[in-house]
Amino acid sequence: MGEMEAGVKTFSRIFSLSLNAKKIAIQILGILCAVIVWHLIQWFGSHLLRLQWLVDIIDWIVTIFILFFTWGAIARITVAEVAELPPIDIAGAFRSAKKAVGSLVTAPLKIVLIILILMLLHVIVNLIGMIPYLGEIIWPFFAIPLFLLSALIVVAKIILACGALLLPTIIMVGKQSPVSELNDFLRENILRFIGYLIATIVVVAIIFLFLDSVAATNDSLSSSVMGQKYTTILSSVPNALNAAIQRVSPALKIFSRGYSPETLYGLKAILQGAPSSVAPASGVRWTFSFAGFIWGLFTLLIYLGILSLPFVIWCVSGTLIYLGLKPEAIPKPQE
Repeated sequence: MGEMEAGVKTFSRIFSLSLNAKKIAIQILGILCAVIVWHLIQWFGSHLLRLQWLVDIIDWIVTIFILFFTWGAIARITVAEVAELPPIDIAGAFRSAKKAVGSLVTAPLKIVLIILILMLLHVIVNLIGMIPYLGEIIWPFFAIPLFLLSALIVVAKIILACGALLLPTIIMVGKQSPVSELNDFLRENILRFIGYLIATIVVVAIIFLFLDSVAATNDSLSSSVMGQKYTTILSSVPNALNAAIQRVSPALKIFSRGYSPETLYGLKAILQGAPSSVAPASGVRWTFSFAGFIWGLFTLLIYLGILSLPFVIWCVSGTLIYLGLKPEAIPKPQE
């Protein structure tokens, strides 16, 4: 019964601590930063490196660093709330993350490098198989090693996902050797950790089912009442805003409507962009252009806020899980 009560308490605290304007604002800034940096790296990479696969790897690594820095700031606010310390503002959260930026970069980098090395070994073995005559004779004998390498890659990716959940908090409470602390924590609390992880996924699903219903109801009622005028306003959204909205929309679908091939790469859709599905209006009066601009601006802010929620929930859940299972790590007021 005690475990159930603790689980319900943690479940409810995920809601209360995630729906926080400061944390959502920090996450929105992180997403926007990641998008801008992604496009800059793609532009410079296409002109300098001309190796798209290398540019993509660099882009994903930098994106992970930006997200970890963002989660470090969010974790700092959440730690203060859990420890009942004085509240931390956005500037203070970023200052704390800046002080810990070394660990926030190197901790995930260690795991990412392991994944890349394992993938490189897999590629090398497959390149051996490309050798004429000799390759097809030797390559089949690597069936078991290749399978084991693939298993290690999957395990490393799972550890990276768990690291994204727990490492920001581990770092922000001042733990030395955060990756070692992560491994020790998972070994000692694996079963309870899995239970809390499932609870986190349930929370995300509930929130997005609700928000998806809200968006669908809003669109249906407006379309039914306004008819053609509603469509004209939508088509009057400036191209830049419309493109931004279309980049966010595919990522929302992966959270709110489940898996489909076109929404598999939700985050990638934001970073790389998606084509507009609404043809721009032409020859309409200025009031429609004004309405389209305002509607598009607020819609983009709403979508960014919704999109930030799973990331905020992920970070807040990691903080609650770590401090809940390791209460001695909670900082005291004098710290």
